[in-house]
Amino acid sequence: VYGVRNYISRTHPPEAVQTAPKPSVETMAVLPFRDISAATSDSWGIGMTDAIISRLTSLQNLAVRPTTSVLKDAKEAPEPVEAAKALNVESVLEGTYQRSSDVIRVTVQLIDGQTGNTKWSQRYDLHSADILSFEDQIATKVVEGLKIEISPTEQKSIQQLATTNVDAYNDYLQARFYLNEYLVSSQLESIEKGKTLLAHAVSLDKNFAEAYALLAEFYVFQGANFLDDAAGNLKHAEAAAQSALKINPHSVQGLTALGGAYTEQGRVGEGIRAVRQAVALAPNDENAWQNLGYSYYYAGLNELSEKAYRHLIELN
Repeated sequence: VYGVRNYISRTHPPEAVQTAPKPSVETMAVLPFRDISAATSDSWGIGMTDAIISRLTSLQNLAVRPTTSVLKDAKEAPEPVEAAKALNVESVLEGTYQRSSDVIRVTVQLIDGQTGNTKWSQRYDLHSADILSFEDQIATKVVEGLKIEISPTEQKSIQQLATTNVDAYNDYLQARFYLNEYLVSSQLESIEKGKTLLAHAVSLDKNFAEAYALLAEFYVFQGANFLDDAAGNLKHAEAAAQSALKINPHSVQGLTALGGAYTEQGRVGEGIRAVRQAVALAPNDENAWQNLGYSYYYAGLNELSEKAYRHLIELN
């Protein structure tokens, strides 16, 4: 939930949306990638984990647990079967990595949550530019390993590079770490660090849609929960989300952030319409459903809000 700023307008009631029945989709969790050479968890691992989760949530036939639900396992990973049981999922993806000079050596496994058997395992030696395609490769391997049926559009989406600029992508991964840090700690410092990184990322690549979308989300959180220049921050959120959608009209995070910005500004009808588009594109995206329920609530549409939140619980 973004915040508690109470802007409610019932002048133009938005369209209703029917909540889908409980989905018969594959469920999985991506455990935080762990640096086995470090004593403490490294932000790169959490950022990459979050990026992979974000990429997989676009699939119609796969429900992936959000990063916040697995952060407790960042320092010491549980046994995959235990993790699957705790998170109520059928499969678990886990990864470890080591840094060696200019190479990051990553080992990834997809594990059956009931038997503990490995469905596939692979090692990657990532040099500088290799990191750009890593999350796409992992998403493809997950689809193949779980035998998930996907559309040509989804296939193109999970294989498309987020950016061709290595430095911009590393900024983006670090910002994803700060987003999850904020969701746990609610500290303004995490937002400011994330915004600084993303502003640099989009200065390096002005066509980096995912960076604009994430920047919009940071601004929405700041505008919703911190009074200093709240209105200005929501306008910044709106502008960043629009930039993301201009580059990629199907950006789920961009649509969700735009809906959050609209709702916090009191433009609830527009907010609901934006988030409904996100839900239509990614029906198993928990963040989109949470924001849809939140927007319905602030529009005074309590029955629809309850349905959205109940569907969210069905997903997780």
